[in-house]
Amino acid sequence: FGRLARLVAEGQLMRSSTRRRAAVVVMATIAGVCAPVGASASRASGTVAAPRTASALRTGITPMKAGCSNTDPARAVSTLRESASTGVSMVRCDLDWWTVQPSGPNSWNWAPYDTIVAAAEQLGVDVVFVPQSTPPWARPNPLPAGTTNPSHVPPVHDYDYVRFVRAAARRYAPNSRFRPSDLVGEVHMWEIWNEPNIPGFWNPVDPLRYRDRKSTRLNS
Repeated sequence: FGRLARLVAEGQLMRSSTRRRAAVVVMATIAGVCAPVGASASRASGTVAAPRTASALRTGITPMKAGCSNTDPARAVSTLRESASTGVSMVRCDLDWWTVQPSGPNSWNWAPYDTIVAAAEQLGVDVVFVPQSTPPWARPNPLPAGTTNPSHVPPVHDYDYVRFVRAAARRYAPNSRFRPSDLVGEVHMWEIWNEPNIPGFWNPVDPLRYRDRKSTRLNS
């Protein structure tokens, strides 16, 4: 896990021409902490812009369940706008592996997240992406005993997940040569999976296996 953070920070997951470092933030969960009451939001062309106060720079929020992953762009942006209107300076969004690669290792659907990143740029908030949720084609069969959510299990092949995270980092890094020319917005902060110490999110819980799967195989 520590090596994954270093690789992202050092630009080894996103090969850019300037090798600019991307900030990596590893956090268990960003609580929904709002800016102080009285922080006002301004509207410009129907867009709510979050005020950048000293308090806001230290606060973040996780939008309602599936807010960032909503397949309806209008609803996803609406959720993000509601979050920004509280005065926070960053939002924590699941980057759903299952959504991006629903059909196999060569299927890619970045559209929902391109919309979120672009909206965040317009609203003046930073995005923390949490790449997780193993798609059906990458899961073990049978599933581990005690699994309550089939997408919350480690993939059979480590590299499938590593490849997904690498592609995401390369896409949303500010100076990556893999970045689409028409993409608006960028991502500097990443959290590797959500609460892997809880069986409901990572089953079976195994700290050493988690560390090995999310870090050592990045050298492959």
